[in-house]
Amino acid sequence: MAALVTAHEAAVTFYVLQIKVKSGDDVSLQCQSPRDEAITVLEWSRPEPETDGYVFFVRENRPYESYQHPSFHGRVQLRDPEMKDGDVSVILKNVTINDTGTYKCHVSVNSTELINTTINLKVEDSGEFEVQLLHHRSAVCVYKGVDGEMSDVIRVQ
Repeated sequence: MAALVTAHEAAVTFYVLQIKVKSGDDVSLQCQSPRDEAITVLEWSRPEPETDGYVFFVRENRPYESYQHPSFHGRVQLRDPEMKDGDVSVILKNVTINDTGTYKCHVSVNSTELINTTINLKVEDSGEFEVQLLHHRSAVCVYKGVDGEMSDVIRVQ
């Protein structure tokens, strides 16, 4: 289910992931920055007005929990704390219906924004999950499954 997000120097790359998961699950919100680049700022946010604060915020390799919205305290962590190979994905634990919404990943390298990934997360009571990777509004990959087991992979070009 890894989404590959690439960036080129001084360019912003936009990707959209649509994820549907079951309430109570942990979900990986995926974002990838360029390899071997020093990340100056990593911002995971929800643009909805009721979520004043960040989902997760890192500046100069230091997370700032005080910037986090209270609903995310203790539930969000980097998938790879060292952000090796540019992996700036986070894991959101024990999702609830209230976590349904839009999540944005912004990565800056040397004060230049390189990545802008949007994830539309839908949390439901059913055991089905679905992940869609969209690039410029065209479906690239669709993954489907039940209770964490992938049952269908559909590739659209």
